[in-house]
Amino acid sequence: MARRATARRGGVPAASAAEGMRLLVREALHGLGHYGPKIDVDQKSGQEPYWYARIERFHIKCDLAGSWFVTSYWRFINDPVSNESVLQESSIGLNVSDDPYGICLTAGADSACIARYDFDLRDKNPLHLNVLQPRPLGDRLHWRLPVDTEPTSWSPEKVFRHLLVDSLGEMLERGWQKVA
Repeated sequence: MARRATARRGGVPAASAAEGMRLLVREALHGLGHYGPKIDVDQKSGQEPYWYARIERFHIKCDLAGSWFVTSYWRFINDPVSNESVLQESSIGLNVSDDPYGICLTAGADSACIARYDFDLRDKNPLHLNVLQPRPLGDRLHWRLPVDTEPTSWSPEKVFRHLLVDSLGEMLERGWQKVA
């Protein structure tokens, strides 16, 4: 339970935290010139109920060949003792389909995840990065980041800026084909 302290969302219940994340993500994407993402907020019941905010597939306009999109989610649970929301896991990924290099031409795949930032408090090393991985790995190999302090979740604003400005720009500089 000690790890959860760094992922608390200011004493609000999970439903409010998920709605707050929806607003934060919308603002972050708008700040980068990407308007209109559909961000679902919903609840899942079961053995450990949770609330989530999620972007299934938000298409990004850019100068790189291919069809680029973002996927992401944030999963909040309520701490059973304090009833505070806890960000249990999150994921923010940059994906491409219809790419000019055939990255997506593997059996059963219509797109490829170029990079994804994940956070999972249930993992011994909760911060990890997934980088483009060919079959048979898919995106199942997690590059865990060693941390010496209590981990905190990735900042949505910083990750979106890194993926949608820095990374796309660097890919263009390093030779990814431009839109025709």
